[in-house]
Amino acid sequence: MNQINSTVTISAPAGDVTIGNDKPFMLFAGPCQMESRDHALE
Repeated sequence: MNQINSTVTISAPAGDVTIGNDKPFMLFAGPCQMESRDHALE
């Protein structure tokens, strides 16, 4: 079975982040919904 090891690099203010099959587990989390315009801009 061939496994494709692709990566994606995201530029962030604290430094570049690389995500891929051969990298450690990465979890993105945040609010499930925007409650108001102020919340979205916060």
